[in-house]
Amino acid sequence: MIKCSDKSLYTGITTDLDRRFQQHFGGKGGAKYFQGRRPEKIVYTESGHDRSSASVREAEIKSLSLGLLESGVKTGDHIAVIGSNRPELYWSMVAAQSVGAIPVPVYQDSVDDIL
Repeated sequence: MIKCSDKSLYTGITTDLDRRFQQHFGGKGGAKYFQGRRPEKIVYTESGHDRSSASVREAEIKSLSLGLLESGVKTGDHIAVIGSNRPELYWSMVAAQSVGAIPVPVYQDSVDDIL
């Protein structure tokens, strides 16, 4: 996952992280996502995936991100993310960050007067 100049996060898959980052950074062979924004730094990686499982993870994040955009979420918006400590909670927060929103985790058992 790459943090971009507009504070969004880019999600993709590769077998050679350094080479792919340089492609994005240099513009030649990089993703269209970087037209109009610059890659700044790699902020998250996962290993241990084959091409299939990496594609599934990428699709999960991009699907959540698209849902947020279609709901009208914009860069800088604060998004309450409520749930138990599960991978889906984490991916929801990553999806919010990928569209430039600010995830605010809320414990699922919080009571109304605390919120």
